[in-house]
Amino acid sequence: LTRPLDLEAPAVCVLLEGFLGHFVAVHGTRLQMLCVDEIILKARTPAAGADVTTLRVTVSSLSGEYMHASSLSEQLDAATGEPKKWFDVASGAECQLPSATPAAAVANVRAKRAAARRTGSTWAPE
Repeated sequence: LTRPLDLEAPAVCVLLEGFLGHFVAVHGTRLQMLCVDEIILKARTPAAGADVTTLRVTVSSLSGEYMHASSLSEQLDAATGEPKKWFDVASGAECQLPSATPAAAVANVRAKRAAARRTGSTWAPE
């Protein structure tokens, strides 16, 4: 988005998670055919005590659950503008991104899914 939304962070997260849930429900077959494991949306909203905060709403299969939604608030590095910390929108607790999961664990999940897709199935968490 090119301008901040005029909504509080929890309201934006509810709207975006609902949109992504509907999108996955409607296009699930296509997403599986294209081997999509993660969709990320980012939005800027006004924040208490700050000019603007960036929200990261993700639906991801990397944690094991199929297209699980999560909403995080990003804290940016003042020098680079890159995100350096992430906080859960609901609880405010600091979180780690699923993409920060060790590469071996992600590769293992993707290998299991690829094997299942070759047989015409979908992979389910163990």
